[in-house]
Amino acid sequence: MRVSLRFRRRAAGSVCCAAGLGLLGATAAPHAPHPLGLAYHIAMPDPAAHYFEIALEISGIQGDSLDLQLPVWSPGRYARMDFARNLQHFVATSGAGKAIPTEEVHGSLWRLRTHGVHDARITYRVFASTLSGTFSVLDTAHANWNGASLFVYAVGHKQDPVHLTIASPPGWKVMNGAAANFEQRDFDFPDYDHLIDTPTEVAPSISLDSFNVDGRLYRVMLHHNGALDSTLRMRFVHGVERIVTEENKVLGPPPLEMYTFVGNAGYTGSDGMEHLYSTQIITPRALIDTAAVDDYLGYASHEYFHVWNVKRIRPALLGPFDYTAERYEPSLWVAEGWTEYYGIISLERAGITTAEQFYKTLGEDITYDLTRPARTWMSAREASMHAPFFDGAAQPMAVDGPSNFISYYTKGEGLALLLDIEIRERTSDKKSLDDALRALKKRSWDAPKASYYLQGRGYTELDVERAASEAAGVDLHEWFARYVGGTDELPFAESLAKVGLTLTASGDSASKEYKVAPAPDATPEQIARRVRWLAHNEIIVRK
Repeated sequence: MRVSLRFRRRAAGSVCCAAGLGLLGATAAPHAPHPLGLAYHIAMPDPAAHYFEIALEISGIQGDSLDLQLPVWSPGRYARMDFARNLQHFVATSGAGKAIPTEEVHGSLWRLRTHGVHDARITYRVFASTLSGTFSVLDTAHANWNGASLFVYAVGHKQDPVHLTIASPPGWKVMNGAAANFEQRDFDFPDYDHLIDTPTEVAPSISLDSFNVDGRLYRVMLHHNGALDSTLRMRFVHGVERIVTEENKVLGPPPLEMYTFVGNAGYTGSDGMEHLYSTQIITPRALIDTAAVDDYLGYASHEYFHVWNVKRIRPALLGPFDYTAERYEPSLWVAEGWTEYYGIISLERAGITTAEQFYKTLGEDITYDLTRPARTWMSAREASMHAPFFDGAAQPMAVDGPSNFISYYTKGEGLALLLDIEIRERTSDKKSLDDALRALKKRSWDAPKASYYLQGRGYTELDVERAASEAAGVDLHEWFARYVGGTDELPFAESLAKVGLTLTASGDSASKEYKVAPAPDATPEQIARRVRWLAHNEIIVRK
């Protein structure tokens, strides 16, 4: 996920849900209940009213009751959202058209009394007027939804296959990570998790460009407010292609056949959100100049790296998901922080930004890490655990943010920088943070399948430490204890010196600012290491 400039400062026929999904497989959980037939229908008869009309057809019901749950949070944004506050007119009827007695157990859970009932139809509507990577919007310009905010699921049956039919306004196009073309209206998903992991844009006018990298089809969709200059559009598309090419070098191309960048520009809202077969990127800036395009590429670089880091190589609590309560995950400094690091360095390696621009960003981030008051007591692990308090959460009381929280994005990015240089030095540049990620992939994604959701399993904190130690060739437990679980000041100056860079500070304690620059007295060995680091092991001369 990437919000605003970055979280640290803001904080045709029915096809499978994404080409290549068969590579992952979808098996029922051991001793799973008898699968249900689940078919969703979403309509938008009056866009100006902001209401989605949703129906769920259920067949094969067994037993005296069936619970239906609407998620209270959405993967990628860790705070509790309670989407059900926008749900209304919940009605359940049998296949014969008779009302099914229904009890609202709590605000997000409904219990159907299904004795003698084998088929049911559930209807309700949801108010949607917020464009973001978490919520949904429906208005006269477009519809854009994130499934957790709209679709209830049958408790105990998240692993069952589901079907989705979209009834769009006449003339509007449909696009998501599963759509073969603008005209497709029917979709099949292997389970509920994949249904809600497929954000969808429906609009009168959408541009779509594509390219191929590593045998995969990549598509760039833009819903733009106003005329979109073709030169700027192609600048963005070609930039995305360079990012994909560069980031695929780290862990290899992802196990998919098609990936879609779903973009909105020039509308209210600012966000970036990762998904298995797509990403959703939203910016209020219309793409009217190169600066706006390059800022948008920053979102794309971060979000695409998530295709591996967090969506497939994932923390233990992030798939399969428990949607009934917010999640407290201690490794978000890896899931988001390492992604932030690769997001900014990939822009430099791809030639979208210069080395000087990269140094400037590092200086800004190091300034945050070394001046944020909360750093003195809050570790990277604790910051990760506090994500539900700060990641888009409601703030009903005054909070001293600088003293109460340090971003796991920025501190995680700093830790990634330090680890990358540490591994490179210890191995004479034979290994890097890339190898730590590859080791983590082997421990988690390449492990035996642990659930119906995807292959492999989620990783633990110990997996991360052991993967980094494997790459470095030494036990890094003490390093992790000091800098990940502890609050020792991060040794940026010492580490940057190993790649021939200096870290200088200016200003007083209240307005201190750090800057990164090449060291005038850097040794040939340090310069060579810096070139290999920035050029991703390619021999490129950079000033």
